[in-house]
Amino acid sequence: MKKLSIQLSLLTVICVCACTKSYNNQGTPNGSYTLQSAFASLAVLPKTVTINAGTGGTFAGNRGTRYIVPAGAFKKSDGTIVTGNVDVTVSEFVKKSDMLFSGVLPITATDALISGGETNLTAKQGGQDLQMAPGKKYQANIPQKNPTPGLSLFTGTKDPVTNTVIWKPANDTSGQIIYNGDTVSILSTNVNFANADRFFTNPQYQSFTISLSADGIAMNDSVAAFALFDNYNGVWPMMAIINHVVNESHLPSTPVHFAVISIIKGNFYGGLLGVTPTTGSNYTMVLKKTTPSAFKAQIDALP
Repeated sequence: MKKLSIQLSLLTVICVCACTKSYNNQGTPNGSYTLQSAFASLAVLPKTVTINAGTGGTFAGNRGTRYIVPAGAFKKSDGTIVTGNVDVTVSEFVKKSDMLFSGVLPITATDALISGGETNLTAKQGGQDLQMAPGKKYQANIPQKNPTPGLSLFTGTKDPVTNTVIWKPANDTSGQIIYNGDTVSILSTNVNFANADRFFTNPQYQSFTISLSADGIAMNDSVAAFALFDNYNGVWPMMAIINHVVNESHLPSTPVHFAVISIIKGNFYGGLLGVTPTTGSNYTMVLKKTTPSAFKAQIDALP
């Protein structure tokens, strides 16, 4: 837990630095990006719909997930069952790029997860936050190309300091995961973050470094690095970066793509490198000037 807490704290520091530092040594911006603004421009946008709490409702999210809310699903803080119109807000993170740029990574306090999709559902009436009523579950049906076997329900809470969601296995009363052909369904008794996840099987962790440089320009400290698991929805933050060298010791020996982002003189630089990590290796990456949307498209084209 200590390792990841340090990583997440570093991520917060990096974002803050990117927002406050000048873009080059002369203080004159060549571009307009910071790490924070680049990530925000690609983050998943929530969708809000209005349903009748007494009858429930079915609606689609922004990423193809279908939500089913049963009748009488919500209660107020005093336990009163809600009737009338309710504003339900959902966000779903079904691709690696969704998870990466929204900061909703499939990770526990210590380990990476394989995800079938993450959701966040909240409900309000008259500005008051609502909870699920006793015995009620909402359902989020997430389409899959190739459903990952062995998924179970995880619930997430957002750290108020790092603004990062950390997932924990749910207990039996919190809901369940159901497979229905090409769809993985999340059934949850709680509003907030829910995830269809599983741990890696017997991961063999590797220790290695990644030396970073930019194409024809000196790098600064605004760097974010991640490992994207090939053929799975898995994203691991690699935040131990010293003098533009990533030091990582908690990735299994499985095919991944390193995704590294840097803001240099206000411009967006990115790089991808596909490897199977091995202990003792030193990988090299040269980041190229691009745009956040173009880099996201490269990530979405990965296996």
